[in-house]
Amino acid sequence: MINRFGVGHVALMSEKIICSSIVPGGGGGGGGGVVVDVVVVVPPAGPAREAAMTQAWLTYVKGVAAACTDYFRENVMQHPSLPVFEATAMANPHFILRNAPLSAADVRSKVAPLLDKLVTPALVQNMVSELARYQLACRATADWDVNTVIEKAKLIETFWTKHQNLPAWTEFAHLCMLLDPSSASVERAFSILKYLFTDLQSRSLQDKIEASLMLRFNRGLQRRHQDRAV
Repeated sequence: MINRFGVGHVALMSEKIICSSIVPGGGGGGGGGVVVDVVVVVPPAGPAREAAMTQAWLTYVKGVAAACTDYFRENVMQHPSLPVFEATAMANPHFILRNAPLSAADVRSKVAPLLDKLVTPALVQNMVSELARYQLACRATADWDVNTVIEKAKLIETFWTKHQNLPAWTEFAHLCMLLDPSSASVERAFSILKYLFTDLQSRSLQDKIEASLMLRFNRGLQRRHQDRAV
């Protein structure tokens, strides 16, 4: 049996039922897994047998679910990057609409992980001053649920293009869009460098390497942006 939580099996023998599964776990995010085993003696055929099999299956499922829940709580809900994602979600006007009304205290609390790292206290104060107007403008996003992720990204980009009367929130949104949630762009840059500069060019000056990388990388971004706009 292969399910979304791991790999396991259920074996029904003449005298016992055996359930086994390996689910994510091990603590500390260090990989490995937690083995969930249930072995129940099966009575002879009859109502008691069916009840024992049902109880064994329920015990097994609860054990798998508990292990997966613990793993999710430890490695996802307590991950240090989660508050950053919650803060940047405020740049999505549809998120603001779904969580309205937001108070000044809510904004300050959510943006706290970014303070003095991505945003300044002055910018946060200006965001609080514009909060009422921002929430009013977010009402226009009520029908965004029907769109795909790519379409929603285009709508967010268009929203901030049209709402220049919210300079603080526009600046915040632009700063959030600079954050890269993965290392894919860095890995792509190293791949480009490997393609552009062979061992014979290992002594190229830093200015040449930087200019070549920027030209190739930005040209690729421009092509992808044009393809999305079509």
